[in-house]
Amino acid sequence: MFGHFLTIAVISTIVFALRLNFDTEAFGDAINWVFRLIPTYNLASSVYFDAAGEILVNFRKTVNPRFNHTGELLDPSLWNINNNSGDILLVGLHLIFWSVVLVLMEKGYFRMLDAVMRKLNKEVPVTDMVLDQDVIDEELRVKEGLKSDIVVRNLRKIYHQNSKKCGEKTEMVAVSNLSFALNAGECFALLGVNGAGKSTTFKSLTCEVQPTSGQIEIGGYSVHSDFEKARKLIGYCPQPNLIFPDMSVEEHITYYATTKGIPSSKRKQICEQTISELGL
Repeated sequence: MFGHFLTIAVISTIVFALRLNFDTEAFGDAINWVFRLIPTYNLASSVYFDAAGEILVNFRKTVNPRFNHTGELLDPSLWNINNNSGDILLVGLHLIFWSVVLVLMEKGYFRMLDAVMRKLNKEVPVTDMVLDQDVIDEELRVKEGLKSDIVVRNLRKIYHQNSKKCGEKTEMVAVSNLSFALNAGECFALLGVNGAGKSTTFKSLTCEVQPTSGQIEIGGYSVHSDFEKARKLIGYCPQPNLIFPDMSVEEHITYYATTKGIPSSKRKQICEQTISELGL
């Protein structure tokens, strides 16, 4: 948020002032295009030219025997490529570029970069922990390779945080070699104090975060490589309350049925069936 404020209120003002000075006109025109790579700058630049563009255009036409203009004459039209059209063009290119990046991220094309970063980051050694017997039994059961609907094997997540020392990072182990397996109809609970890694485990199961190491399979699909297929098998209620106060029960069910990709022809039937089964 501060970066956007800095761009709109400070950088755009400085650039406009440079373009309004004999000795720095050309430099101001050049960096005006450079800063257009920042979307918020395009907004500020277009507002500035719309409000004070006439002043800038007339200044470039003035003649002063003591000073020479270093910048070119400007077209007074808002739709000239050097004026507001340039800002609109760059915003449009930003829209296309980041939309493509978002689609590629959703399709998992950037996961290889995550794997590279995990290799570059210093691995935190596994420390010996005293485990309860039921935890040990579950790990052994997973190691035996039993077929289950959900399999989490040696899940490990390390967060790299900035240290107080400049340029250094500290590692925090959120989840350390967690293993468990579940079948349909089972009820399984993760118990632990705050910071034990419960939320991180669920974020890993739903692909909200990428594990540092380990494997997660849901319905036989790897969450890491086939999440689009695994996602259709997941029903997830996170810690925050996702009930919208201004929506009815029917609207809630219809909304979540839509997000899950259920065809519109089946939503009404599913909605009525769910309300009947739950007695709502």
